[in-house]
Amino acid sequence: MIIPNKIYSEYSFDKGLVNSKEIYNECIKSGLDFVFLTEYFNVHSFVSYSSYFYSKDIRLILGCEVYIKDTIFNKDIRANVTIIVKNYYGYISLCSLLNKAWSRYIRTGCLYLRLNDIYYNDNIYILSGGYNGIYSRYISNVSFCTKLTFFLLKHITSFFIEIQRTNIYSFKESLILIELSKLTCSKIVATSPVRYNLKGDFNTFCYKNYITRRKYFIEYRKDLYCYKNNYFISNTDKLLLFKDCVDFLYDLSLVFTKCSLSLNKLREHSSKLQLDRSNFRLLKNLRYSVKYFSFFKLKEYILRFRYELKTIIDTGFAFYFLLAKDIVSWARSKSIQVGPGRGSCSSSLISYILTITDIDPIRHKLIFERFLNKSKKSVPDFDIDFCRKYRDLVIDFIRHKFPSNNVTNIVTFSKFQIRNTIRDISRVMGYNYSFSTSLINYIIMGKEGSITNISMRNVLLLSKKLEGRIKYIGTHAGGVIVSNKTVPICFSDNDRNYSLIQYDKYSIELLGIVKMDILGLNTLTILSSILKQIKLGICFRNISISDNKVYSLINKGNTTGIFQIEGIGIKSFILNHKVSCFNDLVNIISIYRPGPLKFLRNYNSKRRRLLDIPYVKDILKDTNGIILFQEQVIEIARKVANYSANEADIFRTRISKGVCNHILELRDKFVSSCSKICINDANFLFNELQGMSGYSFNKAHAVSYSYITYFMAFLKCYYKIYFYISLLNNNFDCSYKMELLLLDIYKNRLLISSPDINSSLCYFSIVGSSILFGLNGLRGLGIKAINLIITERSKRSFTSIYDFVSRISASNLNRRSLEILYYSGSLNSLEDNSKLCYLKFMLSIVNRYNLGLSIIPKDKLLALYSSILKGRNIYKHIYMEKYILGTSFTNVNRVFLFLEHRIRKLVSLEQKRSFYFYIGFLVQKKKELSNNYYSFFLKKHGFKPRRFISLSLSLFKLLKTNNIICFVVSGILSNRLSIIKYYYILYERK
Repeated sequence: MIIPNKIYSEYSFDKGLVNSKEIYNECIKSGLDFVFLTEYFNVHSFVSYSSYFYSKDIRLILGCEVYIKDTIFNKDIRANVTIIVKNYYGYISLCSLLNKAWSRYIRTGCLYLRLNDIYYNDNIYILSGGYNGIYSRYISNVSFCTKLTFFLLKHITSFFIEIQRTNIYSFKESLILIELSKLTCSKIVATSPVRYNLKGDFNTFCYKNYITRRKYFIEYRKDLYCYKNNYFISNTDKLLLFKDCVDFLYDLSLVFTKCSLSLNKLREHSSKLQLDRSNFRLLKNLRYSVKYFSFFKLKEYILRFRYELKTIIDTGFAFYFLLAKDIVSWARSKSIQVGPGRGSCSSSLISYILTITDIDPIRHKLIFERFLNKSKKSVPDFDIDFCRKYRDLVIDFIRHKFPSNNVTNIVTFSKFQIRNTIRDISRVMGYNYSFSTSLINYIIMGKEGSITNISMRNVLLLSKKLEGRIKYIGTHAGGVIVSNKTVPICFSDNDRNYSLIQYDKYSIELLGIVKMDILGLNTLTILSSILKQIKLGICFRNISISDNKVYSLINKGNTTGIFQIEGIGIKSFILNHKVSCFNDLVNIISIYRPGPLKFLRNYNSKRRRLLDIPYVKDILKDTNGIILFQEQVIEIARKVANYSANEADIFRTRISKGVCNHILELRDKFVSSCSKICINDANFLFNELQGMSGYSFNKAHAVSYSYITYFMAFLKCYYKIYFYISLLNNNFDCSYKMELLLLDIYKNRLLISSPDINSSLCYFSIVGSSILFGLNGLRGLGIKAINLIITERSKRSFTSIYDFVSRISASNLNRRSLEILYYSGSLNSLEDNSKLCYLKFMLSIVNRYNLGLSIIPKDKLLALYSSILKGRNIYKHIYMEKYILGTSFTNVNRVFLFLEHRIRKLVSLEQKRSFYFYIGFLVQKKKELSNNYYSFFLKKHGFKPRRFISLSLSLFKLLKTNNIICFVVSGILSNRLSIIKYYYILYERK
């Protein structure tokens, strides 16, 4: 007789720790050919574990533990029971039960089922739940338990009483349940719950439980007692535990022999009628669309079209293309900006004809097999970018088009990472933040062996045990599935508006479920905004990609705000490697990534030998002899090794994964296939393909995104003012981005007016040939205050600060909002000069409800309140203006230089030779780990930051970023770093 392990894996989150490898090792050790998996209220692990154990010749028995909340015979039932799936229909029943429970969770906040949900179902088995099961609460009430058992036997088709013996309480309970079984003539089974691998892992399990539940370790002892001894034990030991009742137990492994559920039954299959309908609709759409394309006069396009169409029909994916077309067509009909393509879907000519993508694959030498391959038989991956602002509308359209239960988002699984785990365990154990920071610093510096603190060692040991295990669920960035079957759903605590399928994207691919990535791209929002303003019929399809003015702008490094090429690193890369055509732009964007740049450092010596191989030179001519794209790997395999297109794509996929067993097999086949063309260089070529395949880029994706880059550069070149307005309006909540954009506006010699309370709109706008600063660009000023100002201004313009303050109540415009308006310069137009503006601003703050002072003449007013004017601080004004606007309309550098000049006048000639003075904003400070000094970066307006160093830790802690500092500097190190001698804080924000 076998007493099965009832396994709760790491996918049970706070209720399980054990993973697939530990389960497999136990199966080998105990000689079992099945795994009984019972996750708590989910089937997250079923597909991935089933595939894994199937490859090891081990059957997976699918179970699920659920919580029952009901009332029966006037008694509340609060218990866990276990559902075992008998067959495919049982799986569908389980999915329906889980979906019902999660729907209740959204409505009530409690995840539960009722007893009548599991009545009369021939396709599932029900276990009473063992310890903490359906009998546990009333175990001493034999009369009620007997009555309940007869009731359950009557209403549940296959019901078993379950007993466990992991602690003294469950042992006592099992004795009563055995007598109950005899009394009611019901079947009784024994199970051994497993939540962690070894006995010593209980402590690790407890920490995982409390990290997931956000509890503290001090609370754990009684709470987790029931989970003690939930580890793997041998079947011999289990039989010893139940030796007094073995003769009465029903062998659960006999039930498992009747369970037959395989992944093949779960895979999505369309009927012949559905396939024929989809094929007919596809042909009808193509017939309508083809007449608008003139390139069908060319033989190359005709042959490609026929080949793609045959492949799509043969693989049965016509429905997928139609779905993508419907989504994109609906979005365009609602004026939602759609990207030109993303990923490998741009490789399809039929996608281009159906207007799903805007990339001509033949023009850009894209390979269809990279997208859809007969041999792989995997679902094609349609990734579509939409304007981020309206992405949710697109998802809602898909939900309305299909039954809501069949359209869900995709779950993701976050894992324990070493640093975050250290933080979590330190919190659970009650240690402070500095404790975990010190431990993380040891790890960063690679000094784990030098840790002497015992507490730190314990935390590190626990963190390493948890590292890589499942922590919690999240939502995939853009993945949406459309299924024709019932799928199990769940909800994330972070977003209860959208359901998630319980399988991740890899499991979905195994099941053949239709998946689309509906992604939101902020650049498309900006692009859409510009196109609406310029009102020209420019789009990705009709834009000319051979405009020299656009490439000239890119070559000058004037790329701030342009998608993909606005970073400092890629700007300098472009300055060294000029862009003369669209192909160069694609290459630069693809090559400027850490992997290729690192690999290419030693590549030049190999390039000549590589180009001497037949066919390779022609394939690599567009990339200057570099294997840069996945499509080039496919082409080399086709022409040099004489592979078919499908074989070449499979070769590309397998070589990039780098599995040792596969690599040896691939090498032998590749070398033998190259014998006719390059027998001597075959191994060398394979090594180069293997080395670069891990870094090679999808050319279809690179071309698609390069179109967006080029389009943004085109708009910056010809419609600068609209370009900047859209960028400013889309980035007003990011102060760092705003500062860069405003600086770039000055560099491009465009005029930008300071904000004005009487003329500025909510958003940045055009006034003549200049940009008017929008009120939403004022950092800290809320939208409610802005709307109130604009509403009040529409009745009558503000005439003075007193008029402005008297017309807007203090509850809607507090002191902070008034300060923001003053320091940003928004109130300057209301008064004759800056002194009077400052005085009235201060008086308005001090005495907001008594503003009769406006009748006093200006001269007398200034004389009367001269003490207030003396408190005016120019440095505070400079600081606040930059903080609020991200730029400065005051001539900041002139003020800084004037002060530096005055300081130099006060020192002696000898000191002038030894020291020099520098004033600016402290924008960054950092500790140099490789050296024993600290770096400080001061920045003047419009200039690059200047670096200074100090050995003083106290100075590093004292000085705060963004404050205005004066450094007195002496000496220069070998690497041209100036040493701080003295410092003075000109302005520090309180």
